[in-house]
Amino acid sequence: MKKSLQTDQKIETGLIVRKETIFAKAKRIWNILLYKEERNFFQKIEKYIIKNKPKEKVIIPQAITKTNKKTKGEQQMQIILASNNTGKIKEAKQILQNHEIISLKEIGLNIEIEEDAPTFEANAIKKATTISKKLNGAICIADDSGLEIESLNGFPGVQTKRWHTGTDHEKNLYIIEKLKGEPKQNRKAKFITAIALAQGNQVIVAKEELNGYITTKPRGENGFGFDEILELENGKTLAELTPDQKNAISSRKKALEKIKTQIQQININP
Repeated sequence: MKKSLQTDQKIETGLIVRKETIFAKAKRIWNILLYKEERNFFQKIEKYIIKNKPKEKVIIPQAITKTNKKTKGEQQMQIILASNNTGKIKEAKQILQNHEIISLKEIGLNIEIEEDAPTFEANAIKKATTISKKLNGAICIADDSGLEIESLNGFPGVQTKRWHTGTDHEKNLYIIEKLKGEPKQNRKAKFITAIALAQGNQVIVAKEELNGYITTKPRGENGFGFDEILELENGKTLAELTPDQKNAISSRKKALEKIKTQIQQININP
């Protein structure tokens, strides 16, 4: 009996976590107790267990538990960006500068989501909802984007990220080679961006595009992806623009602006 009491007394020091198991044991011992002081002791144990019944714990990454701040005209939101692409992160922070953009790397989330849907919109929705649910309903933005070349029947299209295993520059050189000798009218292309914002099962999605032409060689030092080979009507590639100039016309900016106007309609909570 002395040994049992010593073991059960550990409850009050927090050394035993499985309170329900100890409670069951205490009930069994209760039936054979003969002394008033021992009954009193187990009554205290029972009250302690009922009061401190284990509850389901929800673990949320520290980076998304900070207190939201208010900015002039709107409330700041913490938004998880479903990407570790440094170019996308930088661009999103510049465009959504009134909100706190947090990358997957910052919250220590390493996740690969297969982009196997037939459209840009469906892939963006899949990524945003999957990550939001994994983070217990955190607000998450994901995008899927790609290049469509008119004379190549929309190639590479929704397969933009998967048709070539090389670097962005190597992909660009391959595309230039495929269009070698083609006149400008056959080099029409558009860069498409679909962005989905999800909070649990609530989703909004927007799609925008930027039209231009494929160059005969890469030009420009700014930007990323296809920026160095997508030439605008003014004769400059996206990579020859400043970040502010690019953000003012980019399909990602246009899609994000559409998302912002729809947030209140589905009760996204900052």
